[in-house]
Amino acid sequence: MKNELVSSLKQIAFSGMGVVAGLIEKPGPGIHASRQRVEVKKGTGCTGDHHKKDFWKGERIPGREITMFSAEVAHVLGADPLVVGDNIISEGRN
Repeated sequence: MKNELVSSLKQIAFSGMGVVAGLIEKPGPGIHASRQRVEVKKGTGCTGDHHKKDFWKGERIPGREITMFSAEVAHVLGADPLVVGDNIISEGRN
């Protein structure tokens, strides 16, 4: 299965162009809310995100303000982009 996933991921071609396919705020730990618009503040990230979003597995990740994930990668992995929890979901265009 791992080899199939790697093979599928290698087939995703990035054309250099893309769109924002989704915006996600994290108002609380484990809560991911789809939004039409978000406000981004330098040094903080999305203003609607909870204050501990820069923690991961009990460790603080300095500089973690906005995270981004590809819709194509989510599709290959069988993951719902909303569940992934990144702030920006991108989608490439060929």
